[in-house]
Amino acid sequence: MRQSQIHLADGRFFENPRGNPDRLDRARALRKVGATKSQLVSGADRRALRDANMLDLIGKPWR
Repeated sequence: MRQSQIHLADGRFFENPRGNPDRLDRARALRKVGATKSQLVSGADRRALRDANMLDLIGKPWR
């Protein structure tokens, strides 16, 4: 996937996180256990942590 496509997908997700329940559930799970960046191994987990951090910054209720 090209970088521009990734950014578009991220933008759609942050606009409507409930539209991608799998991605939202992964972010919720990492937030629930209090995972830190140094504990994460997979790229998917690092993305989920970034998602959780961004959703916190956006300020919409998401948990």
